[in-house]
Amino acid sequence: MGNQHSVERQLRHARGKPVNEKTLKELDKVFCQNPENAHDGVWNVVRDPGVEHRRRGRDAKQRYVQARQAVHLSLAASHGHLIGSSEAKNGHKIAGNDQAADKPTWVNCVGEQANRPLVIVKPESLQQLVAVLADAHSLQQRVRAVGSGHSFSDITYSTDAMLVDMTLLKRVAMVDNGEEGIVGTTKPVQVKANKAERGVPGPAGDALLTACNRSRNLARVQAGVTIRELNEELDNRGLALPNMGAFDGQTVAGVMSTGTHGSGIGFGPMSSLVRAIVLVVADGTVYQIEPASSHVGKGPLSDPAAFPRTIDGLPVVLRQDNDWFRTALVSMGCVGVIYSYVIDVTEAFHVRELRSATRWDEVRKELLPELWAPVAPAVAGAHHFELVLNPYMWWSHNSCVRVERNRVTAETQPSGARKDWLSTLLEQFGIHSIPHLLGVLKRFPAISPIAINRAIATLVESGPYVDKSFRVFNLGPANSIKAMAIELHCDAKQCVPVIDKLLDVFRDEAKRHEYYMTGPLGIRFIGASDAFLAPQAGRMTCAIELDMLVGVETGAKLAQDIKERMCTDSIDSPRLHWGLDIDLVTDDDVRSWYPDFEAWHTVYRQLNSTGMFNNKFTDRLGISIL
Repeated sequence: MGNQHSVERQLRHARGKPVNEKTLKELDKVFCQNPENAHDGVWNVVRDPGVEHRRRGRDAKQRYVQARQAVHLSLAASHGHLIGSSEAKNGHKIAGNDQAADKPTWVNCVGEQANRPLVIVKPESLQQLVAVLADAHSLQQRVRAVGSGHSFSDITYSTDAMLVDMTLLKRVAMVDNGEEGIVGTTKPVQVKANKAERGVPGPAGDALLTACNRSRNLARVQAGVTIRELNEELDNRGLALPNMGAFDGQTVAGVMSTGTHGSGIGFGPMSSLVRAIVLVVADGTVYQIEPASSHVGKGPLSDPAAFPRTIDGLPVVLRQDNDWFRTALVSMGCVGVIYSYVIDVTEAFHVRELRSATRWDEVRKELLPELWAPVAPAVAGAHHFELVLNPYMWWSHNSCVRVERNRVTAETQPSGARKDWLSTLLEQFGIHSIPHLLGVLKRFPAISPIAINRAIATLVESGPYVDKSFRVFNLGPANSIKAMAIELHCDAKQCVPVIDKLLDVFRDEAKRHEYYMTGPLGIRFIGASDAFLAPQAGRMTCAIELDMLVGVETGAKLAQDIKERMCTDSIDSPRLHWGLDIDLVTDDDVRSWYPDFEAWHTVYRQLNSTGMFNNKFTDRLGISIL
């Protein structure tokens, strides 16, 4: 007991109070079972939570400062960086070098998911990107790549890691123009008909859609270009993306890697456009990853015998492997840093949009499970079918807007205009800005159903709106709202029972807790994906987006309750969008929702064998490499 009394005296001196007999017995057990590590055991028994928290905070801060200094010194020595400057001699740009050790230096687009990386680098070439990963490998530091920060989850978590900002890598070129330095390509092999041509019906006379699906226009795009910038580049060439989401501020790699999507049952998510991926892994090896067979995507892109084996002067390994391709397509930054893609694009086209008022109790009759043989006629009747739904009843029904978009030729003249429902809504409530609206909704949450109903009413158009595809697909002014979201992805055939249950949950949450949504539900239908971990993996999908204004504290609580009440541990469960899960998906979820998780995990363990791409997100999913 001598050791115990010595420990007791030290603790009494540190904390100003004696240790009771029960604690002494626990200490005796600690010393007997593991004397070599007794100090840690002692603190586990008697620690003061506040003191221990502060001690760990000081230790973490010290480790951060030491690691940051080591990283900066290494970068300066190997690449001539100017420590403390935002400019580097060879093109890297470093931010945050002069920041306090406890001050976040990177946040996402809505000011959340604050991070404190060791260093922020902005490579402008493949050589620089490879050099950054080589430094990280030699220093045994973790790496996380980011784009424009439009993820609301901890996918981008980079505290105590090297953050690679990809936004300066934004070149776009066509495969057949001879420009080098983005991907290694040869003359493409024969393009295979995709799912939209193999039995998924569309509206009568959809020759334009078929032509789009058979397009052999291939673009080479670097990972950091935003969808907005890509649209401009393609439009200048008389080309367009075959499909896109409702927002254009994300980078291409962010869109592809999280399963982001547009609408249209004849189209998969955006990652379905990908023909090849150029990926830099932990040891600096550069791979060009393609499918090995026509059973995945549109099959292999390159002829191995003629593959150039270099990009921008660096050696590249061509890996034609179905599992690698299906893993890297939607990998959330966990298997390496994506440098570029080859994607399908098509001739420019216009879209005709028509919005009409309806009610959920009417439109649900057209979407019942028995009508999906293989696709419900309402969904098959338009290239892009969507619904905007008030989750709350008003005058005994849920108001709804039906959105039908069909492709027309580029020669069709633009006409009509889309209403700015946001400005109209503010005007109707006599509110002059979004912050004022936020204040009203926080103080009087029960007015949300009225506000949503009025917003929906402003969406209905008197006639069709026709314009360039990317202008019609884009949601417009509503994207300026500082909002976050979760999105449920369910089997399209089960959309009616899932939405009915969700509406019941909304009513119950409002009644029990006064938790209210601050916007309508956006409902879209999407084709299945080959990617192992795409939310649309293996099934035609109905995506239900739940938007919440940032600053309404009950929004996150409501989202968590919805996830717990709507999602199960079954393979048939709704899945959450990776960029919109607000840290709710668990390790049990990912293993039960995705039948090919083990195949994804096998490739992940090969490509992240050193743990370089571990972060808070991989910890949450239980996949971090130790």
